[in-house]
Amino acid sequence: MDLFLHIGTEKTGSTSFQVWGAQNRDALRRQGICYARAPGETAHLDTYLWTLDNFSGSRDQTRRGIANVEDWAAFRRTFPDRLSAEISAAEADGCTACILSCELLHSRLPQEDLIGRLHHLLVPLFDRITVLCWLRPQIDVVVSHMSTVSRTHAAVRPEFVNRATPASAYYNYEDLVDRWSTVFGPDALCLIPYRTGPDPIAYICDRLQLDPTALRPARRMNTPRDIRSIRIANSVRYAFSVEGHAAVDYLHDILDALPCTDPPNPGHALAREVQNAFADSNARLAGKRDDIMAQDLEPDWSRYAGEGNLHLLNPDDDMAGHLAALLLQASRREAALDLRLKLLRAETLLEKGQPETARPLLAKAERAATRIPDFDSAEQTKPLRRRLRQLARRLNGA
Repeated sequence: MDLFLHIGTEKTGSTSFQVWGAQNRDALRRQGICYARAPGETAHLDTYLWTLDNFSGSRDQTRRGIANVEDWAAFRRTFPDRLSAEISAAEADGCTACILSCELLHSRLPQEDLIGRLHHLLVPLFDRITVLCWLRPQIDVVVSHMSTVSRTHAAVRPEFVNRATPASAYYNYEDLVDRWSTVFGPDALCLIPYRTGPDPIAYICDRLQLDPTALRPARRMNTPRDIRSIRIANSVRYAFSVEGHAAVDYLHDILDALPCTDPPNPGHALAREVQNAFADSNARLAGKRDDIMAQDLEPDWSRYAGEGNLHLLNPDDDMAGHLAALLLQASRREAALDLRLKLLRAETLLEKGQPETARPLLAKAERAATRIPDFDSAEQTKPLRRRLRQLARRLNGA
């Protein structure tokens, strides 16, 4: 069986590709393609996590159910067997190719020895491995990354673009390709220009001669945020310490629903300065390869016309505190409404005699409750706490 190992890079459509793969897993299987499940339902995080040395309690480890050192040891011990079993079952079903996709393989494996561990894991399982890597102009990546970071608990300042330097393993494509070529071999790598080439879904459909009419269409994920939406998120963080504010997740849902008519723009001069820093390394990379050219890594400069708008990211106006308070209050109400809806659906299913269908909704309701600040102690959440307990007791007795 052949393996197509998709390593990103980040901000090149990876999430959309992974969601598409997971949604079409059965349909792909009918066409002889295994979109793996053992390393993760959607993004194959385990391919990256397994290469690491120690348990760190990171968000990625938590997402995969690794909560302590014992969980980590069990994961390290069992993952190779789980992956091997899935590949064997896929071959028995007639699959001729497997897809593994995790863009963190680009961003979180800066050392050859970590990549070597992955190589050691995968080589015995497959007849041939092709490493797929999409490359995008560095200035486009850092600007796109501003919207992504804004969806986390970190503020985005105008100086954010300064992190894009050749010294960063995240942005230096020459070093990235050298690392993976050293371990997997230069012929195993396939570089695809993001700006001028096919996206990951189109590439895979063409390369594997898939029938796209039998597959669900892709959804665009992680779309750009308007500069004003990013500023609003900054205002919340400026006025409050929101590291532990679970309700802020709902704030992001609200901000993502707003139109993006003015995406982040560093302006022509700064964009040129950032991208020009990579001119030499990008040219050297193009000189080593026949699948990427230096002009593939040049942006569409019309996107960066004028003076730019990053100055709007400093939330220093007098309204910042009031705006933040308003939005956090709105997000709390949104969180409480979400919890009520999940409880109502679960209670309705239980009344209809469908406890097995109601149980997953109870779990979702319990997770929704964690997004409401002071849920376990606030007076106004007492009725919701009571309903959660009652529903849990009824389902335990069902």
